[in-house]
Amino acid sequence: MTKHTIVVFRAHYRGRADLRQFWIKCTRVGTGKPYHVNISLVGGMRREGETTVLEFVGSNAQTIEVNEIPEEILAIHLGGAAGN
Repeated sequence: MTKHTIVVFRAHYRGRADLRQFWIKCTRVGTGKPYHVNISLVGGMRREGETTVLEFVGSNAQTIEVNEIPEEILAIHLGGAAGN
């Protein structure tokens, strides 16, 4: 299994960290390019074969396919508590 790196970015507003927004760096399927996702906008995620589909919230909800598995994404978002 390939090891992926997920990085969390905190959005800054007026020089202060806004803890309500978490940006996660994922890898897009097919291109291998980094893609930054605001985890607070993800309404669901599911595994389809070797890819994870992130479903965004909203009336015209979009999806994106990434290489990282849901456990990796949740571990970063929850501070390493996922899967333990």
